[in-house]
Amino acid sequence: MPEKDLEKFINPTKDEVYELSNGSKAYYRRHHEDFHTLVFQRSGFGYLFGGSTTDHYDLDVLIETAESIK
Repeated sequence: MPEKDLEKFINPTKDEVYELSNGSKAYYRRHHEDFHTLVFQRSGFGYLFGGSTTDHYDLDVLIETAESIK
């Protein structure tokens, strides 16, 4: 998505903030017990990843995927 649209998916009162290796911020949120999202920007694009813990998409996997984007 365009980076300018990323703000729609960030809620500072609900999101935990993590710093990616390039210094950008990633916003993590648990929506309910099994589903969570990670929102971040890289190279002028905005990204929203979501996953279910039952499918083994935990925070570490979401961060690792975000870090893999160059």
